Parts: sequence; C-alpha cells; structure tokens
Amino acid sequence: MDDFSITDDRLGRALRDLQVVNRWLGGYAGTMAVLAPYLRARPGRRMRVLDLGTGGADFPAYL
Repeated sequence: MDDFSITDDRLGRALRDLQVVNRWLGGYAGTMAVLAPYLRARPGRRMRVLDLGTGGADFPAYL
C-alpha cells in the first residue's frame, strides 16, 4: 500500500482486504473501545476525528 509505483489493481485489492480485516477481526471495535468513552463524555458537541494513513477510508465511513 505504501509503494506509490503500483499502478495496477493490487492496491485496490489490498485496500478492500484491509476493510474486511477491520470489519471481521476487530479493527473497528478496538478503535471504538478507546474513542467511544471520549465521545460519550462530550454529548451534543461536534467532534472531529483525523484519520492519518486512512488507507481506503473505511474507518471514517464507519464513523
């Protein structure tokens, strides 16, 4: 994913695979376990989350 010379579908497949891994192996749940208490402590407040190295942007879409 970090090889910017890849021009074929390998990158797209890798990003889709990462989304599957996040969904089925707890990537979302682990992050939300840390993030949710912080968000719950601030009800009604608008929050911003910066996702560095977002890959396929599946986690921001999940939020």
